Amino acid sequence: KKKKIIQKWRQILKEDRKKLLNHMVKDSFFYLSAILLLYLLFLFYIFFIDETNEQMAIKKSYSINMASAITDCKKNGLYYADANTTVVQPLNIRLNTTLTIKDIVDGSWDKNKIFRQNHISFTEYIHLIKEKVPPVSSLYYKDLPQNYAYQYKTNSLAKREHIRFWEFKYKQTKLKTYYASISYDDGYRFSFYNYFITPVHKIDRNIDKSREFFYNYLKSRRDLSVKCSYLQTKCIIKEIKGDNEPSEEQRFYTDGKILDCNISKR
Repeated sequence: KKKKIIQKWRQILKEDRKKLLNHMVKDSFFYLSAILLLYLLFLFYIFFIDETNEQMAIKKSYSINMASAITDCKKNGLYYADANTTVVQPLNIRLNTTLTIKDIVDGSWDKNKIFRQNHISFTEYIHLIKEKVPPVSSLYYKDLPQNYAYQYKTNSLAKREHIRFWEFKYKQTKLKTYYASISYDDGYRFSFYNYFITPVHKIDRNIDKSREFFYNYLKSRRDLSVKCSYLQTKCIIKEIKGDNEPSEEQRFYTDGKILDCNISKR
């Protein structure tokens, strides 16, 4: 019986091989199309519709008491919401001022829209890409997403100085402290982010160079009075040289200093 059944199926497969192949191609195309459609709907929901969680986080009271003590990378570190055990980069700038961020970066920096904080339509997203000011995802500091994101004016989508700000207010005073993290986006790399493989900006590991870039920018502002010093933290990570490749966790190296500036109008 087994032999007869096998012979029968061999004959069917031999006679209808073209039909079978045709059905397989059609079925495969249908299933792949359905999976791709669900995937695109999921991405559209994640990036362009679902703002609830981020908006709720943004409405939290950012009080100065929540700001980190000057300590190690872990406590000073920034991370993605879905990977809060991996420090992407640490805070490396602190600004004390009564001015707004727009006053401080006015003219030389473009403001970035932020996924899940700003409602971004698909057509607007394409427009921002054409303008080379792509929206950014949130990095979190103590479970709080950044308030603002800016990039230094450039003519490149892949390479840019990029800075995020967290705004902390003092009660009963106009004085504010902005904690910030700046780094240089140096091209793209493919990474697993928000449940899918996507190209994300590759961060230049030398984040201190970007910190100094921002310091020099502040000093160039003739309309601002800027007094800065450095705060030394325990977040010291040496550059790996030679044949040793940095691990994925070591995304940066730093001398552990935070640029601390008091800024006012001249």
